[in-house]
Amino acid sequence: MRTWVGRIGVFLVSAGVVVALARPVGADVVFTQAWGSGGSGDGQFSYPAGLAVDAAGNVYVADSNNGRIQKFTSTGGFLTKWGSNGSSDGQFSFPQGVAVDAAGNVYVADTSNHRVQRFAQFGSITVVKDAVSDNPQDFAFSGGLGPFPLDDDADATLPRQRTFTRLPGTYPVTEAAVPGWALTGLACSTGEPTSPATRTATVTLTPGEQSVCTFSDTKQLRPDALIALAAVGPYVGDNVYQSPLATTQVKSRTVLRGHTGTFFVRVQNDSIFPDSIKVKGSASSAGFTVRYFNASTNADITAQVNAGTFTYPSIAPGAFGSPVIKVVVTVSSGTSVGAKKNVIVTATSTALATKTDSVKATVTAA
Repeated sequence: MRTWVGRIGVFLVSAGVVVALARPVGADVVFTQAWGSGGSGDGQFSYPAGLAVDAAGNVYVADSNNGRIQKFTSTGGFLTKWGSNGSSDGQFSFPQGVAVDAAGNVYVADTSNHRVQRFAQFGSITVVKDAVSDNPQDFAFSGGLGPFPLDDDADATLPRQRTFTRLPGTYPVTEAAVPGWALTGLACSTGEPTSPATRTATVTLTPGEQSVCTFSDTKQLRPDALIALAAVGPYVGDNVYQSPLATTQVKSRTVLRGHTGTFFVRVQNDSIFPDSIKVKGSASSAGFTVRYFNASTNADITAQVNAGTFTYPSIAPGAFGSPVIKVVVTVSSGTSVGAKKNVIVTATSTALATKTDSVKATVTAA
């Protein structure tokens, strides 16, 4: 059997091979491709007897002896299949003809069952929840797929993604806002239009299409470091998170050689979630010795702060970590007058390492 569709000629060979031929205008037929083999696996055939091509160039083959329809890309890539031998709805007995209309409906001449069957090609929409960092927070979705929740953690009680099989049509999917979380990514694999402002992806599903839409939300964790020249303050840097450091996050001292200058650092949790916050501070350098102390007990915590392992465990939202950190900078007697040492102290969320805030203590030798 031979069927010409536009410039593509496809020969159905009983041995189980589909041969596609290109027919350039004004030229003889030229062989371009073949696919398939005898058998019942995906992409195999047993007496293929009918063929159709849809508007997207996908190829449908009536795989007669296997009692099924197989769908391929225009280059022979297997996409899907349906049917089996039998006489129930969706089954076939030696189907010998197949056609596709403009809406993507598939018509099959179910020869030995003496009937024609019509199939609407469903597509699928998969909605994926990506929480940064992984978290049991529930996110609610609504729209054309109905209401459903998702979360993104290791607990399988609530899924991270859901797949919906639907007829062709337009399906808006909207994620409800969650306090303390910001929508930082919204995209669909099929290039569907998205609106981060309304937190909506609008999927126009075509026959057989598989669209995956991912909603990414980032937990708004925000450590806030403050610095002062005295333990009681006044502190600067409150609600300032700029990088590089703003002048409002810096305190300075001029210190005589052979003497010390002292600074105090507090760390606040400015998010709406409890958070553990680590602190890392600059180490000593030529002419300047930098040490860190628990301002309440005067215990030396220099090694921990230098290593970035000093941790405030589970600071409540809006609260300050305890203790205050005392920073002591000693200027060596041999240090040149005018030499400077910048001590950077950085607070980092343990749940999301990209969330940091820093303050700077500047010492000038005199």
